[in-house]
Amino acid sequence: MTTRKGIGAMFVVIVVIIVIVIGTLGFVMYGSSSPATAASSSSQTMSTTYYNELTNSTVRDLSLDVATNASTLSPGQALDISISLSNTTPAELNLTAVNDWVVSGFPVAMFPGCVGQEPVQFAIVAGNYSLDELRTASINTSAGAGIMCAEGGSIRYYAFSAESNSANLTGFFCTANCFPKAWTYQLVTNFTTSGYWIYPLNQSDILTPAHPSCTINGIPGGCITYNYPEEAPITDHQFVEGEYTLVVSDEWGQVVIVHFTVEG
Repeated sequence: MTTRKGIGAMFVVIVVIIVIVIGTLGFVMYGSSSPATAASSSSQTMSTTYYNELTNSTVRDLSLDVATNASTLSPGQALDISISLSNTTPAELNLTAVNDWVVSGFPVAMFPGCVGQEPVQFAIVAGNYSLDELRTASINTSAGAGIMCAEGGSIRYYAFSAESNSANLTGFFCTANCFPKAWTYQLVTNFTTSGYWIYPLNQSDILTPAHPSCTINGIPGGCITYNYPEEAPITDHQFVEGEYTLVVSDEWGQVVIVHFTVEG
């Protein structure tokens, strides 16, 4: 995985502020367009979504949507997060995998890791951070870099069905040799986390100590185990009172930033 360098003045960022109030209970929605699925909020919530103007204009038909269970948590309470990528148009949306990260973080498991690089990343850090601060902190830092399956795939293209989060992925899968491969997945996921990480991130944040039964050349524990945050988040610190920033980004340059608080 390659983290984009020298973003700085190369990009003009359009800031879109979306205020979404739906219902009286449930998840708080944030996103780059109207959410693809219904949700509700207990209070008015504001989220800021940033777009990379140098990205192909068709990417603006792709909606990166984020939902959380609350904008205010109590100490010890977990944050539930739902993330989806959806085509907002009535026609098929075709995108090339570009690996163009404005902010890098942990891979979000929308499909099995060996299929290829995940198209969305996220992080939760203590403090109230802006896009520029998060972008600066993540330059040359990609927590998922260099972690690949011994036998795995490489995704080249995404073909999203009309007005859907279902996408046909095409690329290559490599075992003894590489051959063309296609997969179809719904690019939506949800997971729970109860803490945050020190930023900038590093690879050790997502490496789970290997079980002794996992050996390399007969050496117990010699394997590296890739830990998807959605399955078992291993955070540096548990939530305490204060302000936090959830950042979600996709490989086409879209970023959603959500600020939330923990109050006793």
